Amino acid sequence: MTSNVPSVLIVSTTLNTGGAQRFVSTLLAHLDRSAVRPSLCLLRRDVGFPLADDVPLHVLDWQSPWGFPRMVRKLSRLIDEVKPDVLLSNITAANLVCGLALDRCSYQPRWIARIGNSPLRYGNPLRRLIAKRTYGRVAQFVVNSAGLTEDVVRLFPPSRGRIRVIANPTDFQAIDALADQPAEYQHSGNVPLLVAVGRLFEQKRYDVMLNAFAVARRNRPADLWICGEGPRRRSLERQIRRLGLGDSVRLLGYCSNPFALLRQATLFVMSSDFEGLPNSLIEAQGLGLPAVSTRCPWGPDEIIVDGVTGRLTNVDNAQALASAISELLDDPPRRQEMSLAAKQRARSLYDVARLTRTWEELITDVPGRERGGEGGMGRAAVLNFKGSRFQVEDS
Repeated sequence: MTSNVPSVLIVSTTLNTGGAQRFVSTLLAHLDRSAVRPSLCLLRRDVGFPLADDVPLHVLDWQSPWGFPRMVRKLSRLIDEVKPDVLLSNITAANLVCGLALDRCSYQPRWIARIGNSPLRYGNPLRRLIAKRTYGRVAQFVVNSAGLTEDVVRLFPPSRGRIRVIANPTDFQAIDALADQPAEYQHSGNVPLLVAVGRLFEQKRYDVMLNAFAVARRNRPADLWICGEGPRRRSLERQIRRLGLGDSVRLLGYCSNPFALLRQATLFVMSSDFEGLPNSLIEAQGLGLPAVSTRCPWGPDEIIVDGVTGRLTNVDNAQALASAISELLDDPPRRQEMSLAAKQRARSLYDVARLTRTWEELITDVPGRERGGEGGMGRAAVLNFKGSRFQVEDS
């Protein structure tokens, strides 16, 4: 430490496309440099979200599963060189790399591990094994929704009492400015427009959304735009053709500015099987969009007040989702009431200034834990992962 201001090294997979990566970009933009000195380490060189000019950037250049042990060694050397007061790992894959790297370090920072998606629902047995063996070093776990605490404790019972809930800080001023820019796609406005935002992964259950939309559209014309790219594209394209929705559903791919599209929308729709605390839902509500979402674990029922700012339905129930969509499409006055309530509530709960101050306080005050605390794997165990197909995904 070279000053009285605590330093934090944030470790993330990338700085692009995902909600957790957007969190890093937002936090780095708003941290008070008189309170915290930040630096950033990426597992992969992939920067799409804004990165503040004064943040030192380190890249481990992970390329393939076979390079995983080398990446762990590089991170351990970086930690020993930079000597941050606090290590903040942002996402499950980064948490596991940090845990293994700390086992090799002579210097031991205080470690904050942020978990933004369910460790029980996302990942594989190898990941869970590494988590159980390394999470004993964590000084403080941070989850972004209250429900996630249950999953973390189930995976790692000693975490009880070391978990703090801090919601995703959201820069609504920046979002407003982006929403006012020209949109990549312009809607005619002749029929209601539903918008969904999220990568085309199985977790998001766009197959359920398409089935629901097909039912809702029987009684009224409407369009559905889905912003996101991913491995489910081809199967969704086949489903769209099979349901005869080619004239009303558009898979827009990755959208650099989804907010200008949300500004044109009538409803925001989410059909996920599970989440952490979905940024896209917070952002849509903050723009005044009524939302229809599954009541999935975890997050939507903390963002949406059912019947007040939107509607919540059971997971994997296309008929219920369709009914909720139809209900709101057929009631413009109610949508207007929901719009006002959603905007006020989201901006109150997820304001970037207030939540960034919470992060600054945590980084400054997080307690330390002694090296070799319960759950450490040891250097030999790190080397045993050489050649294993550990996937460093954005999760």
